Amino acid sequence: MRLMKRRLAIGLMGVIIGSAMLLSGCRLAQSAANTQAEAAAPVAVQVPKPLRPRVLIHRDLRLKREHFGRIRFSPDRAHFLITGPYSPTIDIFRTAGPQHVTTIHLKHGQSSHLETDFVSNDQLFANLEYALFQVYRVPDGIKTFEYQFERNNDPIFANREVALSGESLLYWQSGQTYTIPWAGPNVAYLGITQDNAVLMHGFNPWVREENPATGRKVDWETTGKSRVRYFMSTPDHRHLVTVNFDGACAVWRRGDKPELVGRCGDSQGNKAIEYGEFSGLPDQYQFATTAGNRVRAYRIDPATGVPHQFFDQDMSAPVMSVALNANGRLAVSLFDEATQRTGVEVWDIAGRRPIARYMTESNELARQISLNPDFGLWTIFRELGFSADGKLLLAIAGQSLLAFDVP
Repeated sequence: MRLMKRRLAIGLMGVIIGSAMLLSGCRLAQSAANTQAEAAAPVAVQVPKPLRPRVLIHRDLRLKREHFGRIRFSPDRAHFLITGPYSPTIDIFRTAGPQHVTTIHLKHGQSSHLETDFVSNDQLFANLEYALFQVYRVPDGIKTFEYQFERNNDPIFANREVALSGESLLYWQSGQTYTIPWAGPNVAYLGITQDNAVLMHGFNPWVREENPATGRKVDWETTGKSRVRYFMSTPDHRHLVTVNFDGACAVWRRGDKPELVGRCGDSQGNKAIEYGEFSGLPDQYQFATTAGNRVRAYRIDPATGVPHQFFDQDMSAPVMSVALNANGRLAVSLFDEATQRTGVEVWDIAGRRPIARYMTESNELARQISLNPDFGLWTIFRELGFSADGKLLLAIAGQSLLAFDVP
């Protein structure tokens, strides 16, 4: 009797184990089938949405040198201006719409250096030929100030307090002037910071910062092997970004002895890199640099000044221009010389993917905007600018200003 019970128990256990193995096998088979089905299913690819250009303004292009060359927004981005080297006009737009507000007709053409920009939300300055400095009210374009520097071929740099041309620094609100002595052969003015320091650079990595109102004058060598091409000062005036022609990029802690706090690009040698562009958002402590097809974006730690990279991407063609937006978007203009295709892409930085795109042949772009295709590089997008919300992208192509509504 005991033997029969034992055999019955063993048999029952075998049935249970067999059933479990069968069930497990079925589950494995089903899992494998599901895996195969998932592998066979098409992967959903998010295709960038098409961008459609619309012409906001176009002028007949008689000379190459008269092309539009600059889009600049007011600090609050409520208005923007468009103009070009040698241009006798500045057009002001209200960003909402966008809507053309007025055209400023200048006494004569602007300097080839073209530093024309906003100095505040309601004022802009014009850098005219022969070192003539003018200030205009925004949005009505009424001239409120004019000053003739000693005639020279240097650019005029200005902010809400000072204007610089040649060796003269003018506090244009008060009339106070200072002399900035010429630092020697092969030295040029790089610009002025928002706290009124004058920056100079030479044909080497040397930089000088001089502020005659405070008495500070410091020289230092940047990290590259060539001269400085771009700079950006942080809004707290504590740190300065320098980008050299050879691709070297660094952040410095300003002071009587500038201190290197971080690198954002290495020198590529003694020659300038191709298609090196820059876009800065000083108020956001952000900036982007390009080298060939590559785009990198950084955020500066306000406390330490250390740059932290948050975007690094190789684009499909050389980058002609780049624009950052505070809402996490980045735009690039591209030109493929082999195929003669040109266009713009808008990227979602967090998602690391293009969300919108416009690409066409340069001759087709010239046809669309009534531009002479024989002007070659003027038929590609040379300048970009974002509205504050990132939903409007502006682009210059030759003597046309185009707008794209970004989805």
